[in-house]
Amino acid sequence: MAMRVVDLVIDAAGNAAVDLVDAGGGANGILEIWSGSPPGSVTGAPAGTLLAEVDYQNPAFSGMGAGTPRRATALGVPIATTGLDNGTIGFVRIVDTGQDDAGGLWDDDDVGTSGTRVVFNTLTVSTGVDFSLDSHLFTVAPTT
Repeated sequence: MAMRVVDLVIDAAGNAAVDLVDAGGGANGILEIWSGSPPGSVTGAPAGTLLAEVDYQNPAFSGMGAGTPRRATALGVPIATTGLDNGTIGFVRIVDTGQDDAGGLWDDDDVGTSGTRVVFNTLTVSTGVDFSLDSHLFTVAPTT
């Protein structure tokens, strides 16, 4: 039998996860934008190229909202950034404010220009060219 969890537990777990983005000694969490595929684990070294970084505001995400799945939304979007290298976005990695987590807090290969958890205005990044993170959802679905 699958474990069943009440919404209160889902909300607490989700809120704790997004609160970690704001943890650490720095001013804000960062969304790293990478080419290629995510590594086998969140703490694994990416094989792709770091294309850009987005500085989240602090706090980075809203609290978990109602519904299934539960969602926390990145605050302050759209957020503009500038390409550090050339390539196509393959996945993103979230690191805390101190970037001291030996990898990322979580990564996500569900990126696109619409209909995905992480939405950019383009997936093509060029050195010195501005683009934007248009939305980012952290989702947690209950198991019933």
